[in-house]
Amino acid sequence: MKLGLLLCFKENSLDGRFCAEFIEKYVGFAPEKIILNSYVKDWNEKKHLKKIRECRNLEDLIFISRTSSFMVTDVRSVKDPYQILDIAQDDHSFHPTDTEIETFINIDGFICAYLFDSNYVTQQSARNQSKYEVAGIPLSLAEGIPFTIDEHGHKVFDTSGNPGREDVISSTSLLASWKMWFGKNFYKICPKEKLLNFDSAFSIKELPNDVVYVQLYRDVEESRSQESQKTQACWRQWLDFDNLIKNNP
Repeated sequence: MKLGLLLCFKENSLDGRFCAEFIEKYVGFAPEKIILNSYVKDWNEKKHLKKIRECRNLEDLIFISRTSSFMVTDVRSVKDPYQILDIAQDDHSFHPTDTEIETFINIDGFICAYLFDSNYVTQQSARNQSKYEVAGIPLSLAEGIPFTIDEHGHKVFDTSGNPGREDVISSTSLLASWKMWFGKNFYKICPKEKLLNFDSAFSIKELPNDVVYVQLYRDVEESRSQESQKTQACWRQWLDFDNLIKNNP
């Protein structure tokens, strides 16, 4: 299984030094290429970690790899852009603890964080048959999802009923994932009390730094189960994702 971690911050929250330290500690694969702003080169660990560490204006940092992914980039397709750190790799080499993740959320500009089964979220979010093929996800997992056929004869899926999909809105990404952390910048679109009053989660608690922690179900391996998907759907309904998406383009 690939474990995914998505961190959302206000623009310009993460600098090169933080990213270099994160890579050294958590990225367990060597990419083929690196994209750093407009710079595209074959990966050289010593050279490029130094270059990343010295980078103050970090717009795009992307690792090109066939097996795993890592990026720090601005989400610009919304009215209120934001910055993300997004990593997905084999859970045998990447399984950060809650305590480790909670060190990241002390950074100024933190909005929210999600820890999840990356293959599951990718499949739930995939609108095109080609996405399944590129990600190596069996097309059989799309059984029951409504679709149309495009001009190339490929399926185009209607993911609006998928409870595990990722949605992008102004200032943040939205997920109903295994574990989630929400900070004061998220409360601007959804009140903290609303998060705390959800009654179907495995665990919800308020952390000392004004962060709400939510664990929707016991184990990440359960993400695709009928019961977990029901809880994901309840979370989306409780926070009214449809209106959040409509009102925060």
